[in-house]
Amino acid sequence: MTLRVPPAVEVLNDKALWTVDTPEGLYKLLKGGLAKELNVQAERTLDGGTYELNLPAPRDTLSLTPGASLDPFSRISKCNAIPCLRDRTARFVQTLGLLADAIVIPDPFTPLFQDPKVSENVTIELFRRLQVYAVMRPLVEGGVVKFGAPGAKYCASCASRIESGLKNAAKLSALDVVEQAKFDVRFVDDRTCVLTFEAPDDYGFYRMIQLDGDDRALLNGYRLVPGRSLARSAARRLLPGIVRGYVSDLLDALVHMQGAEADGTYFASGSQYDARLLHSLGRIVSAAPPATQLNSLADVQLPWVGELTPEQVIVLRAEAQTALPRFRAYFAELLSSKSPGEVAAEIEGLQYAASEVEAELLAASRIAFGKKVVAAGGLGLAVFSSILGGDAAITAVGALVTAASAAHAIHGAGSERIQSLKRDPSFVLVKAKSIFEDTHR
Repeated sequence: MTLRVPPAVEVLNDKALWTVDTPEGLYKLLKGGLAKELNVQAERTLDGGTYELNLPAPRDTLSLTPGASLDPFSRISKCNAIPCLRDRTARFVQTLGLLADAIVIPDPFTPLFQDPKVSENVTIELFRRLQVYAVMRPLVEGGVVKFGAPGAKYCASCASRIESGLKNAAKLSALDVVEQAKFDVRFVDDRTCVLTFEAPDDYGFYRMIQLDGDDRALLNGYRLVPGRSLARSAARRLLPGIVRGYVSDLLDALVHMQGAEADGTYFASGSQYDARLLHSLGRIVSAAPPATQLNSLADVQLPWVGELTPEQVIVLRAEAQTALPRFRAYFAELLSSKSPGEVAAEIEGLQYAASEVEAELLAASRIAFGKKVVAAGGLGLAVFSSILGGDAAITAVGALVTAASAAHAIHGAGSERIQSLKRDPSFVLVKAKSIFEDTHR
């Protein structure tokens, strides 16, 4: 079975599930029979489905697979509060959605439905991913974002070996956390305890742990006060749960890298956290600036592009298609040779260049319009004078020559200059400004 769009995604589209406004509402739909339908589709897909990507030819194009931290559907290294998540996805669309010819993301939906039973945790995660999909859907429908296989397949022996490697690497990371991180108590009662901590390798993102039942009992005997830090001896009791969290992160990072290898796409690792996770598994990822700065680029607001909706980004891709190859090459060079601060300064320069290109295009268009008027006037004079005969007829011949020369000039240097300007990288910003202003008049 060859899949252009995963069947689970087709079901989500058919039911417009991204419009459901609460996890509780989504849970009711799933319990009402939708979960069984999605499970059937997931089993068929995972048992024998082949994902058909139809990627553009590699020459002069960029097809990439984002690392887990760069993929908006992944939980790794990002704020997962819904408003922040939607904003970050919009940035992803406005930057990588414009710079890449194609983006391949491991299927984020099908694996959620391997179990026909509905759980609250799966429902919450589905709701979160649907919020991302709501923003990214125009790129999916436009064929820019494609969903690839959600993981490689292994025999029992190799699967066991990989699982063991994940656990060993996760334990090493978790040991660093319980010995170095500060665990702050956010909420506590007899049944539940909520903690937050900043992992030493996660660069500013706080993680939350909710302990219930037997896990809550791990902290019995310790004084737990909201707003105060957990004792180090108590933090060490959390090691098994933190190991499980790192196994999940490691597997997610590995799936994204393997997807890039299998599909032949550029792997945009996105952050040092991705690279460190993969390094702990013995996998080496590119340390080249483009791979590590793409994550920063997703936080950059390109002038005017940053104001466009995902639907308008698709329009921009079409209307600026002659300039996009040079625009992408410009940013590839920028990312490979500049620091994030220098990149921001260069973007300001590109904005100034766009203003100049816009003015030159306007002037060139006026000249072309004037030549059309001259040509039309000359032709009209020729027709009128030929009726009169005599000297007027001679004048008519001159008018025809003038008109023909003017008409030729329209398609000459002026036209070539306009086409040259439309290939300039800054023309992308000119069109972005035009699209934005058209919608705000």
